[in-house]
Amino acid sequence: MINKKWEKHIGKIRRLGAYYIEAWLFFKNCTLIIGVIYLPPSDTKKQNELTNYIKKEFTNHSKKNRYYVLIGDLNSYMDKTLDYSGLSKLRKRPSNIITWLDNAFFTDTYRKLNPKKRCFTWKNKNTSTRIDYIWADPKLEANIKKSHIYQSVDITDSDHNITLAEISFTSIIVTNNKGGRRAEKGSTRIVYDYENTTNEQWNAYENYLKILLEKHKAFGYIETHGHNENTLNKLWDIICNCVQQAALKHIPHKKIGGVKTNFNRNYKEIEDSSKERKDLLYIRSIMRKLYKNELKGMELLNASKRIKSFNNAIELI
Repeated sequence: MINKKWEKHIGKIRRLGAYYIEAWLFFKNCTLIIGVIYLPPSDTKKQNELTNYIKKEFTNHSKKNRYYVLIGDLNSYMDKTLDYSGLSKLRKRPSNIITWLDNAFFTDTYRKLNPKKRCFTWKNKNTSTRIDYIWADPKLEANIKKSHIYQSVDITDSDHNITLAEISFTSIIVTNNKGGRRAEKGSTRIVYDYENTTNEQWNAYENYLKILLEKHKAFGYIETHGHNENTLNKLWDIICNCVQQAALKHIPHKKIGGVKTNFNRNYKEIEDSSKERKDLLYIRSIMRKLYKNELKGMELLNASKRIKSFNNAIELI
């Protein structure tokens, strides 16, 4: 669910089966992609498919004016000392997707602001773990303002607690509309004018939608094809396409392209210091490995050389 005030910025929705969905929000000088994921714990094939998809997508999302946030149940924890409480003595390795997110310098928003706090998002009789995450794009690390885990017992019937993060986009989203460049070159989105849609148009939309759904045999689709994941995914695609076709035909709308905007000063500074920032992120990863005693041999030697080179460059500046 997205707050009503952000609705006008939604430009694209993508879905990968029943386990992943992402929303693209277009602003004047940036694009925010929010992905929501469920990683099935016993389906290795699906885990790999989802991990590979997100890796591939992030290659596209890593542009300077795109920001990616991944939310969801990853059914795996990062640090047993902080994120697990139970009887098992085994040190379980993080899932591939958590390892990749960490290596790609994504920020675990909760751990960023609560570095030593033990708090869990799921539990049964014997075990408590933190398996629900909000991972933020590396470019957003300095913008994370709050992150909490709330008990959900009085809010929902879920056996998971609620994970919340507040990420500020004040310094990124520019409201000035003079000069500058387009946030997404060639991108367009459709904005529907629901407030000025007449009753006649709503009735025409409803009737045409019914015709489309009947044409694609949506009403009896489950009975015909069986109640399974694949059937539900195909039925959902049919419904989405029919709704879109009916809306385009009968609901007033307009297409909006990329809007020209000024560069934000803070954003420009980040661009100018991107090389130094990458070096600092690399040093952070080295510090993590040193702390875990995972850095040895040639990797330790290469790390020392790179840190020395970085120090020399800073001194020259």
